[in-house]
Amino acid sequence: MSATSGALFVTLLVASFLPFGLIFQYTNWQHSRFRNQLWHIRDSLVDELLAGNIEFSRGATVLLHVIETHIRNTRRHTLADVLIAAYLLRAVELPSITDQMLDDGVRPSDRKVLLRHFNEFREANSSYLKRSSLSGWLVAFRLWLKSFRPLGHKTGQAATPALRQQVERVERVELRAIPELAPPARRIRRGPLIDDSMSLV
Repeated sequence: MSATSGALFVTLLVASFLPFGLIFQYTNWQHSRFRNQLWHIRDSLVDELLAGNIEFSRGATVLLHVIETHIRNTRRHTLADVLIAAYLLRAVELPSITDQMLDDGVRPSDRKVLLRHFNEFREANSSYLKRSSLSGWLVAFRLWLKSFRPLGHKTGQAATPALRQQVERVERVELRAIPELAPPARRIRRGPLIDDSMSLV
């Protein structure tokens, strides 16, 4: 084999594996981006608590615990993983994060702040599921195609209660069950603020 043919073979080999490498790096980047978003949301919530803008109520500790659990335990999971987990856990009653977060013991002014942080947390999860895997890309592509409906095309009926309940269950699995089912390989020591919050949940 001559030097020219050897160089051509190496070039073709690298070119054939390049798309797989780019996809792998893109998914890694999405995972890092997701964790950075979680850290930002968690730090914003802690800043609100330390500054005294909101009380260290049960609602705040529930939200802080959920975000911290995602930061510690969430590994690379995909939309397919969530749907499979939702199917397997269909008979399991998962508590609503919103109901626990906005109980009667939370001040009305604090509820707006907690809801804002929770919506940011939920949007970060939704964005990560749509961008981090093939299953998410397919769903995102389908939603993108639906956005190009012709003028005058009916959008369909409103979501039925059964469909809304199913969507809520999938969301609860994503935000509650998935992190609990994927604990870290080694124990991670938490700080005193999280230790205190965990003791109140």
